[in-house]
Amino acid sequence: MNVTIIVLIALIPILTILILVSNLQKGLRGRSAQLIQHRFPVHQIRRQSPFANCFGITSKGMGQIRGNGPLVLTPDQLWFQLLVPQRELSIPLSTIQQVEIRSHHLRKTRFTPLLYVEYQTPTGSDSVAWQVEDPEAWKVDLEALRSAP
Repeated sequence: MNVTIIVLIALIPILTILILVSNLQKGLRGRSAQLIQHRFPVHQIRRQSPFANCFGITSKGMGQIRGNGPLVLTPDQLWFQLLVPQRELSIPLSTIQQVEIRSHHLRKTRFTPLLYVEYQTPTGSDSVAWQVEDPEAWKVDLEALRSAP
């Protein structure tokens, strides 16, 4: 067989997988936008990211894998819905102790800045980090809402 034909045959499964993953991401992004729309009135949303990448909640340990979902900032909470598996995290702004930009969380990195949030729970302090577009703007908005009367 010709080497070119062998290479082309080998590329077909790879291209098929890439197309399937792309279509899955498009579907999840659409689902995220619907979740935001059904959950929050437009006037409450201060900032949103339909497909934020969560690096995990510190108290759950390093074994967590990253996951995507909608992240929404309202005047009183920071809300995230992990799409797969479905899990919700609602952090009241009054419990947030610290907001930072970090390069990693739970020994995971993508070599891009992450929005890191430390907050108080009934059992103690916890934290979470997300990869979002413009994490610095998220930080500014979070801090402004936290300090608002």
